[in-house]
Amino acid sequence: MAHYQISIRRKSGDYLYNGRISLTINNTKKFRDNKSYVVEDRLGDIMIELYEVSDVIRKEREEAERKRQEEERRKEERRERYNAEVDQILALVNLADDYEIARKIRRYVLAVETSRNLNEKTTARIEWAKTKADWYDPTIAREDEFFGEQEHKKNADQKKLEHAGYRWKWPPFLFRRIKKYRMESSI
Repeated sequence: MAHYQISIRRKSGDYLYNGRISLTINNTKKFRDNKSYVVEDRLGDIMIELYEVSDVIRKEREEAERKRQEEERRKEERRERYNAEVDQILALVNLADDYEIARKIRRYVLAVETSRNLNEKTTARIEWAKTKADWYDPTIAREDEFFGEQEHKKNADQKKLEHAGYRWKWPPFLFRRIKKYRMESSI
């Protein structure tokens, strides 16, 4: 029969059993068996110490949670201020764009007026163009009879002018029938 030798490796932080109980609470208070008393005799003191340490830990956690919430509130306020600033800048850019469109219309009107080919129809068209330029111009912001007030703070896509009318879309079932008909007729 072969004999095997078993060697147990222990980590450097492990303690060897010596028959004495040692209890450390929160790395501050230590209770251990010694010649004058054993840990079991000090259970009341241990419970008091555990309660005191748990109270300290609870207060630390509450303080950490309060700080975390305060930091989150500050971040949210900063995010809101940032977004408000971005909105203001975008509105300013949109106002400037509308102003530039109004200036282009006025330059065009001036060029037409100086061309000396004015008739009654052209003069009426010039007056119409001037009112549209006033509608586009955020410094004047004239209300238009068809379009109402220009919403200068919106971006170009949001205030894009479109024709009013009916847009008819083919119903999906009709597409299927047409496709089926085309497939049958190609056979």
